[in-house]
Amino acid sequence: MMAQDRVVVKEHNSVHAKLGGLIISALRTTSDGVDVVVGRPGLPNIERGLRTGGAVLFETPDDGLFEVRLLTSSANQAEFLITHISPRQGIAGGLVDQDPSNSPFTPSELAKIADSLQRIRLSLSRRSDVTPEQMDLISRKLDEMRAASERLGRKDWMNLAVGTLTSIVVTAALDREVAKALFQAASTALSWLFGMPLQLLP
Repeated sequence: MMAQDRVVVKEHNSVHAKLGGLIISALRTTSDGVDVVVGRPGLPNIERGLRTGGAVLFETPDDGLFEVRLLTSSANQAEFLITHISPRQGIAGGLVDQDPSNSPFTPSELAKIADSLQRIRLSLSRRSDVTPEQMDLISRKLDEMRAASERLGRKDWMNLAVGTLTSIVVTAALDREVAKALFQAASTALSWLFGMPLQLLP
């Protein structure tokens, strides 16, 4: 059974939740929704405008993925349900080891990686079976992959890319068809780099 916790946050205030150690701040609350900031010390904040029933996915490196869902809101407070969706990713590295070279990417390759990741993003955003919360997580992970390409060698980045794509399937709880679509989009967009199809692990 998934761990859950309810918290009530007054407007212009923050609550430090026991579950996940998340800090939830209500910047503005109305009967229609809330402007919320979700964060944890040492990790980037996520700021969103939520209507009743809307949710934010917040990923932590040690505890896994949490969903923060708006249950009710009024003129002076909001109530959220925090759900621990999945545990620590635990994705093993070393999935790509054919290339002995780990040299940095060239500027033209970095630009091509950024373009390839954007193509993956666009491909998934066109699907009706991807929720806004899942798309938000996918976009953030693709942004992390792009940033990592600027500091990692090619072999290390290829390992990271496969692990990140696999972790997206787990942490965003993608169904089988969406997971297949993600890997197909990645295979097409990054075929120039990997030189082989990217396979979804069973």
